[in-house]
Amino acid sequence: MVYIDQPVQVGYSYDFLVNGTLDEVASPFQYKPANFSQTPIPETNLTFLTGTFPSGSFANSPNTTLAAAPFIWDFMQTWIQEFPGYKSVDNRVSMWGQSYGGHYGPIYADYFEQQNDKIANGSLKGSAIPLHIDTVGLINACIDIDVQMDFYAEYAHNNTFGVKLITDEAYESALAASPKCKEMSATCRSLSAAKDPNNVGNQPDVNAACKGAFDYCFQNIHDFYNANGRDKYDIAGPAIAQPFPPKWAAGYLNDAETQQALGVGQNWTGTSVPAAIGFDRTGDFIIGDGLKKLGGLLDRGVKVSLLYGDRDFQCNWLGGEAISTAIESRVSSDFKKAGYADIETNASYNGGFVRQHGNLSFARIFQAGHLFPFYQPETAAQIFKRVMLNQDVATGKVSTTSDYSSVGRDSAWSTDTLPTLGPAKCYLWDVLETCTQAEGAILLSGNAIVEDYVLVGVRNGTTNSTSKL
Repeated sequence: MVYIDQPVQVGYSYDFLVNGTLDEVASPFQYKPANFSQTPIPETNLTFLTGTFPSGSFANSPNTTLAAAPFIWDFMQTWIQEFPGYKSVDNRVSMWGQSYGGHYGPIYADYFEQQNDKIANGSLKGSAIPLHIDTVGLINACIDIDVQMDFYAEYAHNNTFGVKLITDEAYESALAASPKCKEMSATCRSLSAAKDPNNVGNQPDVNAACKGAFDYCFQNIHDFYNANGRDKYDIAGPAIAQPFPPKWAAGYLNDAETQQALGVGQNWTGTSVPAAIGFDRTGDFIIGDGLKKLGGLLDRGVKVSLLYGDRDFQCNWLGGEAISTAIESRVSSDFKKAGYADIETNASYNGGFVRQHGNLSFARIFQAGHLFPFYQPETAAQIFKRVMLNQDVATGKVSTTSDYSSVGRDSAWSTDTLPTLGPAKCYLWDVLETCTQAEGAILLSGNAIVEDYVLVGVRNGTTNSTSKL
């Protein structure tokens, strides 16, 4: 299993390295390049750090998903040829992604198969080898705006937890905005197909139309949710401070021993400004045809698994279910006829419902937010194993290489209650999301007591005694 930080300048990936500073309580959360050979290295503290980062150059970061695809192809070609021990016996690879992975996964997988076709017909010269896609697995993924956008309003107004997340007026307003949203999306895609078919992102009128469509759709359909004070990635929790899932990975990846073991020469950053702003400026969320590409991949024999935690608003399961039935492929008709079966996580627990026919599966995972494997690790592990081994998602006991169809209920709808989550832990690598204003003030005061990057107490102003939080 290979974890790939991409596009360039995300995570550990970089173009070239620069020194810089990071203020962890500043908004927006981003590092600032600095030349320490010309200016003194500033004094650091718990929330103000120095480090080594990518350049921050917009010119050196892809600004669309399709523009980033060749980098993944080139990396995998290099990786497999330089480390043949990781090469599979049949040159098959699988791609799993989450959230915006709903764009990356289908488009990258399709790009790989297009490159394979060029190798087969001799139009791609050089030393490249075919890398056939076995599986595309997508977790709480946003894939296609036309299909999923309306389900922001639907989920917020009527969900399986019986919690109304927007007002009736906001719901009606969002529905009223839907036709214009779809019209602007269609204009974006039409212009893109005519003037920027390879999604280079360098056509101002295409970018303006696509960014305009994105802004209108989200401001007038999605953003009503923000008034309720809940976490959009887990409706059971508050927007601030977010109690779950924890962000421990950031501390681990920025630990000196971890970086030495991995051989990296820079700090890990969870947000790339060039990538985020670059993708926003081109309206990449609108373009890409990921839905169509999933259908094409299925018809090539690729497995497609769509997995959605039911407490996520941002890429919610209602929209995910709609994606599963909107895919156009040879398996689509039989997929829609299949029933929803229980996902048998173990002998005593069912982790959700799944509909499956052959290589296409869709699952609603119970009591899980946007990062559903955090909430349901055993269910996630079982599903991953079953999909990769060509077994039915429901039980892991039936081969899906035949004409398998799941049998069960007609609907994945069932009611449940939201749990009460414990308090968040104020975490230094994610101050803006996990810390209250009061905790942020403690961090800035210089009197904070921190263990493993977690705020655990505050020093008395005149003594060394502590007051636990």
